[in-house]
This record gives sequence, C-alpha cells and structure tokens, in this order.
Amino acid sequence: MKRINLDCITQVKKEIGDVIAEIKIAEDENICGTKDAEIKMLNKLLVALTDVCICETGRFIYAIDKIDDPILKTILCLKHINGLGWQQIAFTIGNLTAEQVKAKHNIFVKKYLRRD
Repeated sequence: MKRINLDCITQVKKEIGDVIAEIKIAEDENICGTKDAEIKMLNKLLVALTDVCICETGRFIYAIDKIDDPILKTILCLKHINGLGWQQIAFTIGNLTAEQVKAKHNIFVKKYLRRD
C-alpha cells in the first residue's frame, strides 16, 4: 500500500474553518461594499480548499479500501474523516475500548501511513 499523508485532511479542514471565519469577519465589516473584493477572493479560496479536501479524502478512502478488516476501516474513517476521538470511536464500534481502538489504529499507521 502506498503511504499517504494522514494529516493533510485535518490541515485542510482547519484551513477551511479559518477561511470561513475570515469571511464572516469581512462580511461583518463590509460597509458600502468596501470588503466585496476581499470576500470574493476568500470565497474562491474556500472553493479551492474544499476541492483539495474532497480530493485528499478520496485518496484516503482509496488507500484504505484495500484493507480487509472492516473494524480497522471504520476506525480510520471515523478518526481521520469524521475527526472523532478514541472514546467516541470505541462507543460507535461497540466491542472495543478506547485503548484497543487507539492501539489498532497506531499499529496500522506505523506500518502503512505517513504523518508529517
């Protein structure tokens, strides 16, 4: 399996949140259209970041699609796409503790995936 960057999706989601916050601030300060150009540019950036997020999520799903273990697939998706914590993942799965979920995840990540 090709190594992929796990942190990329998280980084792009954070950037999207930052841009959305900037858009809200610019819209609040937009008196008589003084911030229209900035808002337009931020919206274009938001679209581009959303496209990157979709692309990286697709790459991630493609990479883990080859995994035979459905529990591991679920752990990886819930952690890196949905952003859930270990306890939430364990609760969702139902038959593992948070520590077991984390251990299963970390063993796989060390072997197949990359963290920058």
